[in-house]
Amino acid sequence: GADFLVVGTMYQTRSHPGEEPAGPGLLRQISGAVSLPLIGIGGITSENLGEIVRSGAQGVAVISSVLASPDPEAAARQLKKALAGCLLNESPAIREAVPSEVPTPAPTPPESRLESRPEFQGGANP
Repeated sequence: GADFLVVGTMYQTRSHPGEEPAGPGLLRQISGAVSLPLIGIGGITSENLGEIVRSGAQGVAVISSVLASPDPEAAARQLKKALAGCLLNESPAIREAVPSEVPTPAPTPPESRLESRPEFQGGANP
C-alpha cells in the first residue's frame, strides 16, 4: 500500500498551465477519508503553505518556489522555516517531539544539486 498521498494541484502553477487548481478544499475532503499523510503540491509558496497545512497536509512539495528564485537556497530555507512553524502550530505531538532549535543540515555538494543536472539548467521549467 501507499505510505502517503500527494494531493494537488493546490494553486495555479506554471508546470500545469491552463489547469484549474483543485485548491485546499481537496485536501480537506481527502483528509476526512484516509488516514495516510497528505503532501500538498502545486503553486505552493511560503506565503500560502499555512493554508495547506491547516487543510490537512503534513507536508508540501514545491518546484517553482525554489527553482524560480534568484536565491534557491534562501527560498528553500524560507519554505522550511514556514512549514516548521505551521506544523508546530498545528500539531501538539510535533511540538512535543521537535527540539526548540532544529539543526540545519550540511550544504548539499554542488555536483548533487538540481541545477547541476542538465534538465534543470537555465532556470525553472515554465
